[in-house]
Amino acid sequence: MEGFLGFWGVKIAVRTAHPIEALTAIAQLGGEEDGSWVETSGWTIASRHQADPPTTGLVSALAEQAGGPALVAYVVDSDVVTGYGARPGIAAFASVLNPELAPAYELSSTPEERAMDAVDLVGLVPETADPSAVTAVLGQNWTFAEDAFLALLAALGAFDRRRLEELVFGPIPGETND
Repeated sequence: MEGFLGFWGVKIAVRTAHPIEALTAIAQLGGEEDGSWVETSGWTIASRHQADPPTTGLVSALAEQAGGPALVAYVVDSDVVTGYGARPGIAAFASVLNPELAPAYELSSTPEERAMDAVDLVGLVPETADPSAVTAVLGQNWTFAEDAFLALLAALGAFDRRRLEELVFGPIPGETND
């Protein structure tokens, strides 16, 4: 779409018993709150428009405050995501979603890197993650990169994969709309 500007900001997911407002690390991202909701699985998912890129230290602090796993996706123009994950006691790491567009933003995502990222992501929530679904999401190209983050959350067990269709903006790779 000519003249379209995509989303710039962060998408956040934390599994916590605390209200999201109590997690002060989120405020350090800046930007404006752009909505949040709590899943029955205990995950809170939030969005901040025009937020700053997170650091691994900030994501680690968020996981410690939450008392559970935390994922933060820095979305650039809805084209590419640099995702960060951490859990208390597990240091934060970064990953790239939407690998086809990553080089345009001077990011890389080789198949080897994606394989290692999948192992790290599954390690955040081994009790609910679907390793093959995580690997698939990391290698797919999405119309809207923030949709890839939601698909990753579904693959990690944050919510039922069947809900993905109602949450995403664009088509789901590999699925047809009949």
